[in-house]
Amino acid sequence: MGADKQYFGPHLTATEPWINEIVVFNNGTQIEAFQLTIWNDQGQVTHHESYEISALNSIEFVMASSGVFDQSKIVLDPVNGSFVISTTSEAIAPLLSFQFGESQSISQFFLSDMVADQYLLPNIETEHFSWTGVAVMNPSDQDQKVTFSATHKGATLGYSVKTIAAHSKYVATYDSIWGDLELNDFEQIVISSESSIPAPILISGNSAQDRHVFFSGRPVEKTLEIETEQYNLFSPLNSKITYLMDNDEHIVHTWESDYKPGNSVYLQPDGSIMRTGNVRNSRFSAGGAGGAIQQISWDDQIVWDFTYSSDQYLQHHDIEILPNGNILMIVWELKSQEECIQAGREPSLVSSTGLWVDSVIEVKPTGATSADIAWEWHLWDHLIQSEDSSKDNFGQIAEHPELVNFNYSQNSQEDWTHINSIDYNESLDQIVLSVHNFSEIWIIDHSTTQEEASTHSGGASLKGGDLLFRWGNPQTFDRGLSTDQQLFVQHDAEWIPEGYPGSGNILIFNNGARRPGGNYSSVEEIVPPLKGDGSYALLADLPYGPEQPTWSYSAEDSFSFFATNISGSQRLVNGNTLICDGPAGHFFEVTSDFETVWEYEAGSAVFRVDRYTLNLEELNKK
Repeated sequence: MGADKQYFGPHLTATEPWINEIVVFNNGTQIEAFQLTIWNDQGQVTHHESYEISALNSIEFVMASSGVFDQSKIVLDPVNGSFVISTTSEAIAPLLSFQFGESQSISQFFLSDMVADQYLLPNIETEHFSWTGVAVMNPSDQDQKVTFSATHKGATLGYSVKTIAAHSKYVATYDSIWGDLELNDFEQIVISSESSIPAPILISGNSAQDRHVFFSGRPVEKTLEIETEQYNLFSPLNSKITYLMDNDEHIVHTWESDYKPGNSVYLQPDGSIMRTGNVRNSRFSAGGAGGAIQQISWDDQIVWDFTYSSDQYLQHHDIEILPNGNILMIVWELKSQEECIQAGREPSLVSSTGLWVDSVIEVKPTGATSADIAWEWHLWDHLIQSEDSSKDNFGQIAEHPELVNFNYSQNSQEDWTHINSIDYNESLDQIVLSVHNFSEIWIIDHSTTQEEASTHSGGASLKGGDLLFRWGNPQTFDRGLSTDQQLFVQHDAEWIPEGYPGSGNILIFNNGARRPGGNYSSVEEIVPPLKGDGSYALLADLPYGPEQPTWSYSAEDSFSFFATNISGSQRLVNGNTLICDGPAGHFFEVTSDFETVWEYEAGSAVFRVDRYTLNLEELNKK
């Protein structure tokens, strides 16, 4: 039959004890016809029949695997899928209902024949509902990409892109779409598609499954701007000024520090920046040297001025602000030549001036210039060496990938590992480090006590402060060859945030120096082999996976893009990636298909650039 109107049912479930009913009303004064087509979640047609309804009457379809029903109802096999009712009549009005078993939880709503490319759904957050989700249908013959944005006062707090197969649907609760985003964090959901789709339905319920609500999304007549303005934060290495710039290359705000950077800077929700500074410690003179952390308010006042610098230690390169306000710092610690040799370092690999061994120190600000150490991890506690059984840390390196080979080194330079970035994953309570001189990234457990972090047991991992995961260069622990190396003096290893495309993956700027075949830079996205208990899969005698990145960017002419040092990358909420060629001060944004859609020349070297979504008008009121 021809069809002028189509009514869409985005969700049917065969999960017991749910019962689906489709009721089709004829509100007219004559016999009307319609057609019911049902697809399962694999896009296969499971029912396709035409029906007639007498005037002012209805037909009821019930979908259940068991039960006794009124003989007037048409019983269909339950299916996980979706359906369409097609008709030429204006008098036809279909209704879909859901009932949870024999409970009193029944929800029903009339189906819509409207299609649009953007819908609004309210966020239901009350004491009666413990979970909320959404069902979106794709009735077309082509796969469609659909974006899900959780918004609050115009700002996008969660973003995810899903591909829905032809004649199929996508059903998920909010926590599986946006990870740790809480229901009370956002006001509404914006669902957008490449082309028009039927109205999605919102589904809410409670853990007892005795209270549910289902209703359709509201189409948006005019496409919403679901994000506030985007701004780029950067601090040139030769300057004491930090800049905030919009995507039209207008500098909209600046902060001034007492120091040139050492090296990172981060914008805080209150408009202040947390900025490292180079105090020019002559004992630790190398790239990335810092020693100071300053918090500078939106109105350019220094509200916290903390120094971590002496002739025995120095903060360097990067910091990470934790959700509780504490700060993780990368720190060089000086170890004497004698200490290093006793720990198993080959004498030829340590000079009379000793060795700088990296550590991670967590501090809690306590005053305008002070902080307490809340937690610490020292690489010195997790070493192994196979050269001298009479010295400390002796063992077989390949048997202990959780430990670090104290003799993996190219020379006797003091700056041994040169860790250059740090990032924190709150849901895992883990830290990822970029280890420049090993061409590796390492993951360690932050859930340990301070004492456990110095041992090989304890914490959620039960491994204490030992490495949980390492990737990029398996030569460092005798489980690979030079042909297995994938990272080359990289920078900026960071987890992709929850709700962003690639959420939970790790993004790495691969500088590419001494890469076989020639020097060129790339950005790698890897899927770590994370298991359900927070550990990482590892087979005996093999390195950690993955074998290859899941996504990698390099220039079309590879050798035209080579950043010798510094640099970074950031996954954006729209799925694009912001890249910083640090030495050149060149920022550019690329799509997942490698198209450059934005770029800027800063004119001088920059450690990294980070993009933020914020409300500038509100900050300017401060």
